[in-house]
Amino acid sequence: MRKPQHKLFRENMPGNYMPANRTGWTLTIAFVATALAIILFGHLLSGWLESSLPAIVSWVLFVLITIRFVLFAKNNS
Repeated sequence: MRKPQHKLFRENMPGNYMPANRTGWTLTIAFVATALAIILFGHLLSGWLESSLPAIVSWVLFVLITIRFVLFAKNNS
């Protein structure tokens, strides 16, 4: 698959990626909403099951998704 001609993100400083256009902003907002939903679901499930394991798993999943999103931004900048 070919890369699009326009860049979704731009690198301001090394390791600092900002959305470059509307599509980049849309992806960033979708990422934030998804990450918050995962954490909220994990904490709600944790309270319902009276176990801390779902909350811990949701935070670990959040970290993994954040790392993947940064790598995605790096590849598309």
